[in-house]
Amino acid sequence: MPLALMGAAALVCLVSCTPQDRPSWRDQLVADSPCYRVNLADGLLEETTAEVEDLFACLDYHGHLESLRPTVAALRPTNTGGAPGLIDIARTVNALPDVGVDIGTSLSVAIDLLRDPAEPLQGVLDLSLELVTGEPARTVRSGAIDPTQPSVLRGGILAPIAPIVPDLAQSMLDAPDKTQAIGDALLGDTVRQWVYSTASYGRSAHPDVRALIEAVPEDAGDALLATRDGVDGLWAGGTDDSLRDLVDIMVGTDTRDSAITELAEPLGVLLADDGVRTGTGALLRTLHADGTLDSIITDLGWMATTNVDGLPAQRGELSGLESLVRLLDSANQPMVCTLDLGFTDVSVNLGNLSVTLLGFVNDLEPNTVQTSAGILGAIVDANLSQSLLGRLANSGVCPALTPTLVEDLQVLDLLFDDNASALVVAFLGVTQVLEDEGHLARFVDLTSTLWDTNAIWALGDVVRDTSDEPIWQHILGAIPLLLDPASYGLPNDTVDFDDAWDALNVLVSDPVLGWASTADILRPIANADGVWVAVGNLAELLSDGRSEAAHSLELVDDWVSADPDLVLLDTIAVLLAKSEISEPLLRIAATPQVSSALLASTPIASQDAVPLAFWCRLVTTGAVDDVLSLAERVINGIDPGEPDE
Repeated sequence: MPLALMGAAALVCLVSCTPQDRPSWRDQLVADSPCYRVNLADGLLEETTAEVEDLFACLDYHGHLESLRPTVAALRPTNTGGAPGLIDIARTVNALPDVGVDIGTSLSVAIDLLRDPAEPLQGVLDLSLELVTGEPARTVRSGAIDPTQPSVLRGGILAPIAPIVPDLAQSMLDAPDKTQAIGDALLGDTVRQWVYSTASYGRSAHPDVRALIEAVPEDAGDALLATRDGVDGLWAGGTDDSLRDLVDIMVGTDTRDSAITELAEPLGVLLADDGVRTGTGALLRTLHADGTLDSIITDLGWMATTNVDGLPAQRGELSGLESLVRLLDSANQPMVCTLDLGFTDVSVNLGNLSVTLLGFVNDLEPNTVQTSAGILGAIVDANLSQSLLGRLANSGVCPALTPTLVEDLQVLDLLFDDNASALVVAFLGVTQVLEDEGHLARFVDLTSTLWDTNAIWALGDVVRDTSDEPIWQHILGAIPLLLDPASYGLPNDTVDFDDAWDALNVLVSDPVLGWASTADILRPIANADGVWVAVGNLAELLSDGRSEAAHSLELVDDWVSADPDLVLLDTIAVLLAKSEISEPLLRIAATPQVSSALLASTPIASQDAVPLAFWCRLVTTGAVDDVLSLAERVINGIDPGEPDE
């Protein structure tokens, strides 16, 4: 305990010591300073804020932490937990040793990261500069921009989310089981495997793997920008930010259920079926081997922009993608009726029409040219023309056969167009797997949910905005790596297809970590303007090839090499996994005044710089490096350990 607290105090103290003129150390030996009232040997007092305030006053004795004074002031009043935030700080610090957090060890790892020849810590510090300013770290370090300017900080990722932090923290406080589960997951073997696998990708010399690691962040930034290109999509209810529209539909609102909640149950059943897993893996291997996988997104983009007549779809008009989903939704019912063909009557008694349609189409060869009227005629065992089909629909003799359904049936013609050749192979492959495992009806239910919630419209706009973006080629290019990591020279324990499938299953179906259960946490912030300002700023940063963020995946290997036991990851995970740590921290974060002060972009009164700008100063002047070096000497002086060989 004393070593941990002294190490923490040394770290904060040293961080505060930016180079400036100061009195001789002899002149600083004033017996009545607040430093003499602090005793860290037995932890911090939790009954009163006095000792924490004295500790801050001691560290700020010469005004080095002037930027943090408004934040400390915001911690003095009682927070949502019924105690001042300063008391919660004391509780957190005192609980660290009890939950296994050794500040000295964490500092030692940070020092190792600093001294590693690859300099992974410098990469992380550069990333922090970019998160604060939204500008490449090299630009910040050059002095070309001034981080003390509010406009610069508002262009970053952190300042815009200040108003959202309290809502997110309160949501996590209201769901302690989810907060603990997230922490436990970070401590678990699965997350570690993904981290180690990413590091293995970073070490690989295979060109396909290198392309993935080097290009994905920048291409992701370009794709994000494409979703907010200022042009409205086809969905009349959408905006010029298609990703935001999709997220809004998926997480829902206070008055509308979330689409992900409705999608979770049927999709979870499919993911839990080993036959579906095996069949999907085999299908993906075939699609990769014959080159079909490479063209799927291009074909999907064409179908999402073309109406059933083969012409460019206009705003408010269904493209082939929406028409296919509406067809499966409207046909998601039994078809029982008698069709008057003029010269004879045909009795029809089908099961679910959508399931029957899909089953019939599955038996067709992908290169088959078949009209929609011909397909339905074959199903009901009658010779139907398009005009006769229209008259039957208008007559109302068959409730399942509506004019809308007849119109949407034309999408089957579009599906078998040469422009969708790769897509139809993939689509029929998926539906065949689902039919083999008896899940066509559940697949149809999924499409009905996509239609009923408008999710297909929002998803379609995202596809239309991004189908030409390189990020999709990288996503599709990752599938062969997952199917056979060894053939790309990756280690045997690298994440593979089954691991990715299991992870997706957790995200969909886990009762605590699954997206349906976490929608309540996401809902308060998903439609907050500040979040989407931050997303836009992040997109600009990622798309700038000069930024550290654009090369962030390359840092993982350096980080793991310097911290092979992932000590720092475990330290962060404990902050969520242990309620004695997470609850006081979340109570602090849930106090609006705290996040407003800590993530402020505009100085208050005589404040020389807000905390974010102060951090930039510490990084760019090298003070953080000096802090860690000095902290190492302090720790070694307290506990010299084994002598160096």
